[in-house]
Amino acid sequence: MKIITAAEAGALIPDNATIFLGGLAVSSLPEEVLKGVEKNFLDTGHPKNVTTWACGAIGNSKDAGMVHFAHPGMIKRTVAGHFGQTGAEMMKMVFDGEVEAYNFPQGSLSHLTRHIASRSPGLLTKVGLGTFVDPRIEGGKL
Repeated sequence: MKIITAAEAGALIPDNATIFLGGLAVSSLPEEVLKGVEKNFLDTGHPKNVTTWACGAIGNSKDAGMVHFAHPGMIKRTVAGHFGQTGAEMMKMVFDGEVEAYNFPQGSLSHLTRHIASRSPGLLTKVGLGTFVDPRIEGGKL
């Protein structure tokens, strides 16, 4: 197994990538890697137009987690089951329409992640029907 630095990990992410962020708030969060991704973007302008995917909230609302993606051009879209610790900078970008954001039920996202990992063809659920996450209503778009 090859061991690389956080900066090297940050440089491996291509433009337009989708990144899954595990953990909840700052528990099990790969914070140093996220700092490396941010540093790489600030130094080189890459990766750009990233999509982040998380089952729960990622960060501490101040200086950890999603705040490292809160740069115009770096993030295109974010999908999460909770946005409570996302941070003011990121939420401003969402509310200003600079970042597409989708909020889906945490449990459904967790199950979908498991289905993706097992190469299942998909997940059908009735969770969220009749609410803002229903595709016939708002489709979870913030």
